[in-house]
Amino acid sequence: MRIKIAGGCGEHGRNCFYIEGVSCTFLVDCGLMAGEEGGGYPDLTEKEIQKIDYIFLTHSHADHTGAIPWAEENGFDGVVVATKETLNQLPFQMKHQMSLDEFVLGEYPLKVQYGRSGHCVGSVWYQFECEEKTLFFSGDYVEENFVHEIDLIRDKNADLAVVDCAYGYDQTAFRKYVSLLIKKLRNMKTKELTFLLPVPKYGRGLELYYILKKKFPKWTFSADAHFIKQFLEFQNSDWKKEGFK
Repeated sequence: MRIKIAGGCGEHGRNCFYIEGVSCTFLVDCGLMAGEEGGGYPDLTEKEIQKIDYIFLTHSHADHTGAIPWAEENGFDGVVVATKETLNQLPFQMKHQMSLDEFVLGEYPLKVQYGRSGHCVGSVWYQFECEEKTLFFSGDYVEENFVHEIDLIRDKNADLAVVDCAYGYDQTAFRKYVSLLIKKLRNMKTKELTFLLPVPKYGRGLELYYILKKKFPKWTFSADAHFIKQFLEFQNSDWKKEGFK
């Protein structure tokens, strides 16, 4: 079995891990490095791309998915596998796709376990069993959050584990940053009547809304149609922590 880091280590973007075995070759994520000269695509050759049977996505953000059209243009004719929520969030069409639920129920040489990673709706971690090896990929795993449910990974064992640590050098605690944000906004509110807060299409916006609504219950909040639709769908989903409303 050969494992190649095709992007995402030591950089923010183009997350991509290539696993080539005797019975199956697959990717975990196929991301794009936004703004990089030459496209910021994963470090994969056409020969490697054409060998890939499956691309497993941890979630829909472009730094994990944005290079899929490029992979198809360069010979990828396999199946993109992800949660149905992640597949629905992608802004492009794929030649072949399958939900994780379908894949797990199928008869494949590659066995997969997965759980909610706490990052956004549809985001997961993976544990693969292939050719007597166990491989673990955390994706953007987030234990400290208020909104998105998580399936903890603390009991997992693997021959190889790839764990996200994009902010691993930052020793500031999550709740410290929350306190700093609240303090900053409270001070600014004495001068400003309205705040405009741009957020990703999926994930962090719901967390931010929850924090501000709890701290400033008398504030009026407005959002675009996409955010409101996402918020309403989230209320009755399996991705929501108990108590969010």
